[in-house]
Order: sequence, then C-alpha cells, then structure tokens
Amino acid sequence: MDSKTNKNKPSSKTDFLFRFILIAFLLFAFFVLNNIQNDNNNFYVLIKWFFLYLTLITFLSYFNRYKIINVLHSILSLPAAILLAFRPLIYSLVPIYFAYVMTMALTFIFIVALPTKIAEITIKKPAITFILLTVTSIIMTTFGDKIVRKWHDFHDKEDKEIHYELSLKILDQKKSRYLIFVVYFILLLIFNIASLNDKPMFDDDRITTAILQSFATFIAYDRLLTNWSSIKSKS
Repeated sequence: MDSKTNKNKPSSKTDFLFRFILIAFLLFAFFVLNNIQNDNNNFYVLIKWFFLYLTLITFLSYFNRYKIINVLHSILSLPAAILLAFRPLIYSLVPIYFAYVMTMALTFIFIVALPTKIAEITIKKPAITFILLTVTSIIMTTFGDKIVRKWHDFHDKEDKEIHYELSLKILDQKKSRYLIFVVYFILLLIFNIASLNDKPMFDDDRITTAILQSFATFIAYDRLLTNWSSIKSKS
C-alpha cells in the first residue's frame, strides 16, 4: 500500500506544478493581451477570453474534492469531456496543438506584445504576420519533436511512450516541414490567381506579401540546414 502511495506522489506533484505553471502563463497572456487590446480587433478579444476560460478550468481542477466545485468544473469542462471519449488520440494530438499554439503565443508575447508595450514600438499587422509564421515554422521544423517529447514527459502518463510515438506518426518535424511546403504551395496558387484576376485576398496587400516573404525566409532557412548537413558530411 505504501509503495503505491509513494509511486503516486511524484505524479501528483508534477501534475500540481504543471497546472500552476499553466495558470501563471495563461494569466500572463491574458493581462498582456488585455493591456494591448484594440476594441475593434475581435481576434484579441477572442484569444484573451479563451485564455481566461482555460485559467478558470485549470484553477477549478484544484478543488475537485468539493462537490459543488466539482459539478461546476464538470459543466464548464463539458466540451473537453466529450473529447475525452477519444482519449488516446487526444493525448497524441494535444501535444502537437500545444506545441504550435504555445510557440505562436510565446512568439507573439515576447517578440510583438512586450516590445510594443515596453519600448512603445509600433508593429503593424503585416510584420506581425511575418514574424509569427516565420518563427513558428522554423521552431516547429527544428525542435518540434523535442517540444512534443517534453509535453509527454511532463505529464508522466503510463502510456506516454505509446502516445509520443503516435504523436510523431501524426505530425513529426519532417511531416511538419512537408505540410508547411504544401500549405505555402496552395497559398501561392491562390494568391497568384487572385492577384492576376485583380481580386486580392486581403484588404491590405502587405499581408499577402508578408505570407509570401515568410515562405521565402523559411525556404532560405531550410536550404541553410540542408547545405550545412552536406558540408559536414563531406568534411
């Protein structure tokens, strides 16, 4: 009996620490977005309240031993509860989603939001689009597998190796790289046809330019990695 209790302690401590870090990050993201929010920007409003919703759900999970709190938590978590029916697939998909969203969120906070707030630097939407797409693409095709690995290790699930392998089968770094090329290829076709037909996809043409320049930057980075590998192998 004692051995079983001891085995559960590290997992409980790890889970407690994870939820605490998650709450801290979500609140930090909420307050940053709240301070820089433009009332006319529905995207900021949606993301801001989504972060607060996740914070509330995570916070209530600490008090599940109380019946009323448990009922409230269950009601608010109903969408997630429905998804749990597909638990093995969810455990494998969530780290991928987390990796992309967290990478994009941290990029936005530290490269866009904080400089805008602290140094009063104006970063326009085309530049934000370029930064988010470029940094996320580079990080996920370089460190994506490690980020997913850390997620599975941190959660300390019994079947984490199975879920990790399934995650990589669904979308590892190589598949991410291929997916990025496919997405940009499709966007190139759409943007070029729209441009030649005098029907731009965005009100601001610079958004289109930012997306295409992001792809060009990613290609340059990809070529650097490929050529560096060939140079190392020859030497």
